[in-house]
Amino acid sequence: MDEKSLDWNEIPVKITASNPETANFTTDVINTYNELIHYLYFNLSEDVFLKKLMDGFYREIFIMDIINLKLHEWLESSEEIKIKYISVPEVKTILSSYHEFLIKCFNGDGYVRYYKKVEISANKQSVM
Repeated sequence: MDEKSLDWNEIPVKITASNPETANFTTDVINTYNELIHYLYFNLSEDVFLKKLMDGFYREIFIMDIINLKLHEWLESSEEIKIKYISVPEVKTILSSYHEFLIKCFNGDGYVRYYKKVEISANKQSVM
């Protein structure tokens, strides 16, 4: 069995959002998303992992579950967080864009492609 690589987790991702609360929340969501994707990556065979990653229905459920999980965590936090300023549709768009980026990373001849940085916002994605 080939050893699986964690290199793709080291890609710096810059999040741009309409306000600081949405950007901070999106960063937290993407960090949780990465943890869960890593869990799937290491615990599923490569073909099953890719099938899950590329399944649109599974993706929508996965993304919304992570957003809801983080919203509940932020609501229960003792810190004063201005959750009313978070744009959930914007967060969903950014996370969906990041998910599409990961599909591109895993859907090639090799599973890891190397990029210097990734910039994602609700209306654009750039990879350098």
